[in-house]
Amino acid sequence: MTKCTAGINFSGARVWERLHFVYPVLFKVVLMVLFWLVYFAIIINTGGVGAVPLYNDGDVRLEGGTTSLEGRVEVYYQGSWGTVCDDYWDDQNAMVVCNQVMPGYHGVHFGRAYFGEGLNIDILLDDVRCLGTESSLLNCSHVGMYSHNCIHMEDAGVRCYPPSSDGALRLVGGGGMSYMGRVEIFHDRQWGTVCDDSWDLNDATVVCRQLGYTGARDAPHRAYFGAGTGAIFLDDLYCRGDESRLIDCHGAHFYQHNCVHYEDASVICIPPMDGDVRLVNGTLREGDVEIYNDGVWWSLCASDWDSEDATVACRQLGFSHFQWHGASNHGSGGGQMISTYFDCEGDETSLTQCEVVHDHSVCDTGQATLSCHAPDDGDIRLQGGAVFNEGRVEVYYRGQWGTVCDDSWDQQDAIVACTQLGFPGAVQALRMNAFVE
Repeated sequence: MTKCTAGINFSGARVWERLHFVYPVLFKVVLMVLFWLVYFAIIINTGGVGAVPLYNDGDVRLEGGTTSLEGRVEVYYQGSWGTVCDDYWDDQNAMVVCNQVMPGYHGVHFGRAYFGEGLNIDILLDDVRCLGTESSLLNCSHVGMYSHNCIHMEDAGVRCYPPSSDGALRLVGGGGMSYMGRVEIFHDRQWGTVCDDSWDLNDATVVCRQLGYTGARDAPHRAYFGAGTGAIFLDDLYCRGDESRLIDCHGAHFYQHNCVHYEDASVICIPPMDGDVRLVNGTLREGDVEIYNDGVWWSLCASDWDSEDATVACRQLGFSHFQWHGASNHGSGGGQMISTYFDCEGDETSLTQCEVVHDHSVCDTGQATLSCHAPDDGDIRLQGGAVFNEGRVEVYYRGQWGTVCDDSWDQQDAIVACTQLGFPGAVQALRMNAFVE
């Protein structure tokens, strides 16, 4: 009779031999796995043993935007990322950031954490003032690393754009003031300057309006903001003052000049003030309506945007009346949508004189837009008054507005001016710069 266990050997020596072979191999495998885990952890956190770090001090990234070319600005410094406060934040700063993100690109600035607040991250920079030519945001003037008086709801942002088709403009060398500088124009995939031969206030006005300002204060000559480098693109320009772009002016022929860079043309634009209105995504007299407040251009919602509002907006822009108004097809033009609308009577001189109605609902009707009636030679307007029926008399002639000297100015002259404007008569003819220029 055979026992069931006869074929199985429980010899202690045989078992020990097997364990003596398995344990060392298993131990080596565990050690190898641990080694590689630690090795890859070092690579991930430091960029590799002996390798170049993943980021360098001054590198920038954009967070919170819908594309890689917009967002909250974050700067890398000594191993961590930090945000930038929006104090003094302007398009010159945005130009530096965008050129870091994508060389050759320019940008527009946003404040008040437009792309969201930075979370679990320090505020790295404040009071940043760039010239626009720096290679890194850290090379711009600022108050020091981690020195600030801000909170994250003031985080700065940018939206970057590729250089536009021929004719895009920028101002360089304005000492951190984005509304002044040497005029540079984009052509043939590079930036070049404009010669100051025949350069005047009409030319400067076109430049400033193309850049989104309401007008020009001065047109300096002789490389007032420093001489440029590279190409000189334009010379002997003759603008009327109402063109939409500098390249629409008479004489805009690229590479035709007899100048050197100490003749580079410059502009000083009129910086925006609270309540200023401008038109974007269009021409000088028609487009999407934006209003300036607290350092930001705001888009107006088309909800409740009516003919009285459009009349006041056109009057504020220097036109006699509007041709049409409605909602834009462009969406919210680049500006932040304001949660306010204006209820105008139609006789105010600016939108800020209208009743302001706060509405915190989401705008779903698009951005307010309008077209203003272009003035004809001889049209007049009143400027600088506290109400719509008083002010400094200005006359339109050959594309620009001019004032009237008060020599021999009397009641009869005032009656003619008031009658032309649609009033039944004149109360008083004022002299001696009663409404400051």
